[in-house]
Amino acid sequence: MTDFSPHARRRCAQRSIPDDHIELALNWGTPIVQEDGRVAWHLGWRDAEAARALGATIPDSAVGVAVVVAEDGTVVTAVRSPNRHRLRVRRTRRPRGVR
Repeated sequence: MTDFSPHARRRCAQRSIPDDHIELALNWGTPIVQEDGRVAWHLGWRDAEAARALGATIPDSAVGVAVVVAEDGTVVTAVRSPNRHRLRVRRTRRPRGVR
């Protein structure tokens, strides 16, 4: 079983994301490396189709679930998003003229 932060528990409840969908995203999703050692796992439709071809049972409601996991393995937050690019963390640019 995965450890959840209080924030992650609250977000899962608000967004109606059950624990089994979290586990499916962690097991079958695509990793997206973020800053500070975090990794977001996104279960997209291609991931779901590949898992189903291998015999996994993935409900349609689990497709689009993303889970952000800290370096120590704690689930930080969870979200439903069909767009995995939303999970990338972009570095901020320095203002012009600043070195």
